[in-house]
Amino acid sequence: MKNCKNCNKEFNITDGDREFIANISPEINGKKYLLPEPNICFECRLQKRLIHRNERVLYSRKCDAPGHDENLVSMYDTSPDFKVYCQKYWWSDDWDSIDFGIDYDPSRSFFEQFGELQRKVPRISLINAKAENTEFSNYTFGCKSCYMEIGSVESDFCLFSYNSVKCRDCSDSIMIADCENCYELLDSTNCYNVKFARFCDNCRDSAYLHDCISCSDCIGCIGLRNQQYNIFNKKYSKEEYFEKAKQYDVSSFENLKRLDKDANEFFMTFPHEFARLKNCEDVIGNSAENSKKCRCVFDVIASTSFPLGAENTYYSVMCGINLKDGFDIYQHGGNTEKAYSIAGGEHCQNVFFSLRPLDSSNLIYTENCDSCQDCFGCTGLKRKQYCILNKQYTKEEYEKKIDEIITQMTKDGEWGEFFDPSISMFKYNESMAMDYFPKSKEDVLKAGYTWKERPQRTYQTTKNHNELPDNIKQADNNITSELITCESVGKESDLDLRNCSTAFKITPQEFELYKKMDVTLPHKCSNCRYFERIHRRDGIKLYHRKCMNEGCNNEFETPYSPERQEIIFCKSCYQKVTS
Repeated sequence: MKNCKNCNKEFNITDGDREFIANISPEINGKKYLLPEPNICFECRLQKRLIHRNERVLYSRKCDAPGHDENLVSMYDTSPDFKVYCQKYWWSDDWDSIDFGIDYDPSRSFFEQFGELQRKVPRISLINAKAENTEFSNYTFGCKSCYMEIGSVESDFCLFSYNSVKCRDCSDSIMIADCENCYELLDSTNCYNVKFARFCDNCRDSAYLHDCISCSDCIGCIGLRNQQYNIFNKKYSKEEYFEKAKQYDVSSFENLKRLDKDANEFFMTFPHEFARLKNCEDVIGNSAENSKKCRCVFDVIASTSFPLGAENTYYSVMCGINLKDGFDIYQHGGNTEKAYSIAGGEHCQNVFFSLRPLDSSNLIYTENCDSCQDCFGCTGLKRKQYCILNKQYTKEEYEKKIDEIITQMTKDGEWGEFFDPSISMFKYNESMAMDYFPKSKEDVLKAGYTWKERPQRTYQTTKNHNELPDNIKQADNNITSELITCESVGKESDLDLRNCSTAFKITPQEFELYKKMDVTLPHKCSNCRYFERIHRRDGIKLYHRKCMNEGCNNEFETPYSPERQEIIFCKSCYQKVTS
């Protein structure tokens, strides 16, 4: 056991971890540069990477590209310390980030020099490729007519969702794929017209489900398979079901509150599976599919093109799609092999300590490099090779200089560490670290991180949340002109943690979707709704527990802490109650 030098908690580095790190350590010109074993725990390592990534906090600012002055939606604020280019110009050949290259100075910290380079090289406003009418979204690909979609791929007409893949007409959801006309859906696939549900596959026309497969016309149900016309797991005739379902009509806010309370109380009476591991072999973690030989992994996904989620991967979150030999990965995959301490990106081989590497190989300490090979300490490069701090070298010069830099970084204690938080382009409460590890301003500053002050809210709201019509059928298009007070205002002490906007508007597209899905109007701003969804999920910590089924002695690692109320069964016991 080791003590984390950051939080001082004990954590374990296994012999398997050490073997993996030794095997994956980069080799340059025949010389192996061994990576040291981590000296901080998994959670602190993840936090350190997330501090460098902003996905959801967006700003309006001017484009700094030559001849441009249009307003941009950007993940960067209006700071004059660096330039931000629109996506079209940033990806164009009208400029070259190699022009900003600097010489390495062995007398100074490498991270300090890289931080200076980051502020010299213009930034891309958003990561929003092949988008159509989707200006207010980030880290997306191929989305159409979406608003505040984050991390989504090829989704259409979706709102306020996180990691939706090939979905349509969905809102306020997390980790869903091939779904349509769904609201508040979490960790589910191939669902239609399902609201307020989690862990559901192939379900339709239902509300408040938990771990249901191939079910339709069900309300408040858990653990059902191939069922129809059930309410709280009780079977009804078709006529009885639709008559009784009227009292749980989620187009009414009062009905929704009652159903939320009743369903969650009922779910606590039914066993829960210890972890969600679908088609996995020798995997320890949660919410993983089609994976093998992985430990401490969470939210690992596969696809029809790449049916393998992850293999031989450790301590990784939100990854997969044919990821092999990964360690400390966040939001990366897409046919990648040998990756260590990465946040974002896809299609890579032999990448280390990098932010959003794309279609590249043999990268070390890079950021936003696309189609590059053999680069060290570079940012914003496209189609380059043998570069250090964005300066071009020959192959021989590159290999000699790399040896010098790694030797010095090892002496300075920097080699094997991720980028220092002090050079992050984002404040703590702008970054994804706030989502996974929410902290107060006091705790953030005490830990040595930076904090962005919330702007003064001077909204003149026109309607309080409790003045909204109870039923969506009672609302008309005039609601889209109202500025509504968020329900969290005056009730919560953690508005900063939620990044609550204190007031919100319902957009015409949003209102149209609510009407189509027949769900009541929200009473909280989108940030507060997101905060509640992300913290309803199981988290990224595992606990060693025993099956709670009487007579069973199976033990396992589970995200359900002993303090939680759920009844936790091992896989075999759970299958017996859901069959």
